[in-house]
Amino acid sequence: MLKRLCKSISLVLTLALALAGCSSTSSSNSKKETITFMSWAGGGEKASLERAVKKFNETHPNIVVKLQNVTNDEYDTKLNALIAAGNPPDAGYVHEYNAIEWGEKGILENLDPYFAKDSSMKPDDYIGLYRNLGKTYGIALGQEVILLYYNKELFKEAGITPPSADPHNPWTWDQFVDAAKKLTVDVKGNHPSDPNFNQNQIKTYGTMIGTNWITLEPLLLSNGGGYISRDGKDILFNKPESIEVFQKVADLSYKYHVAPSPQKAATLPSGTVMVQNKQLAMYMNGNWDNATFGENGYQPGYAAVPIFKKAANLIFGASTSIFSKSKHKEAAWEFLRYIADPNSMNSMYADSVWIPPMKSWYSEQDKLKIWTDNKRHSGDYNKVVLPTVLDGIPSLPNSLAIKNYADMSKYFEDVTEKIYSGDGKVTAEDAMKDFKSDKVSELLNGAYDFK
Repeated sequence: MLKRLCKSISLVLTLALALAGCSSTSSSNSKKETITFMSWAGGGEKASLERAVKKFNETHPNIVVKLQNVTNDEYDTKLNALIAAGNPPDAGYVHEYNAIEWGEKGILENLDPYFAKDSSMKPDDYIGLYRNLGKTYGIALGQEVILLYYNKELFKEAGITPPSADPHNPWTWDQFVDAAKKLTVDVKGNHPSDPNFNQNQIKTYGTMIGTNWITLEPLLLSNGGGYISRDGKDILFNKPESIEVFQKVADLSYKYHVAPSPQKAATLPSGTVMVQNKQLAMYMNGNWDNATFGENGYQPGYAAVPIFKKAANLIFGASTSIFSKSKHKEAAWEFLRYIADPNSMNSMYADSVWIPPMKSWYSEQDKLKIWTDNKRHSGDYNKVVLPTVLDGIPSLPNSLAIKNYADMSKYFEDVTEKIYSGDGKVTAEDAMKDFKSDKVSELLNGAYDFK
């Protein structure tokens, strides 16, 4: 009896101690806040973001960040489903065309009260804030501009002076096309001007330009055209200045045969691989491709975007925001302010995935050295990018600044697809006859002020 009693007391004490231990652990864990950060990062961007999350978790014992990664193609579908279910992530990437609209709908948190309480961060320090009517809904952590990449060896072999790296005095469109003609060669060494040139057996193309807004819009702006006016009140898409640009880009493929058509390009390696392999002399695309070149151990030449009438470019980056239904907003802000400091995400900038979001990182030499003093930013890279950003050459793209742009874009794409998806027989002027300008007019509702 006494033995059984002792065993019973021992068991009770053991259970009590165990429960006490569980209670203690639970109490300790309850002090930790777990937040979810959603992104579409891939490749070097994903690796850099994972490093930042790991370091943050190590240095912030009361917060655990869980990274939820979704492919870019599936991102909006997944995120919209979470928002509809009332269970969005605490923070994450938001596509530029959604950021301010979602902020005004109350889906995203207004960040101004957090900036006001945080003496270490000032909104004016940042290049890209998603603001409208005095409210801030996100920070563009990864800015991007457009560059003209080129294969230096091909230019040297052809005896052609490389394109200008000065964004204030870039090559004209005619200079660009002239060089592309000289650099394009078929498998037998013939150029487009030679009578025996075979356009179906091209060894090296002179250039390649995408037919989406990322590469078309800078050219449109350069010629005094565009999609929609910056105030969101007028359609520029069907103006003569815009039609001229659409046609001249098409002429690269269908008239001069110096660029692959979009259909042909779909069968070829990526533009970065083609430049490296001497299949492509000049390639116009975003700053992010410099990271791809770097990953492949190759350094291209860097030049400013060619112009029609004036220098133009774009500057943009997805928003990083806090969702208003987060139950851990202060913790989410703590992580957002951490990754908004370029020091925390330096590999993203040093690897050239992004360019920094803070103005001082372009003008202060000690900060500039942190992200540009490496092979990926040697050559003429700084000559192109730094004055492009600092001297106010770029504009915000319509997709970011114009209200209802996402709904308008399908009407633009219907026209550009007709121009670029055929064999060149449909001119830009003919394709524009089917432009549903009345539908776009119904959607015109001004622009976000970003102030």
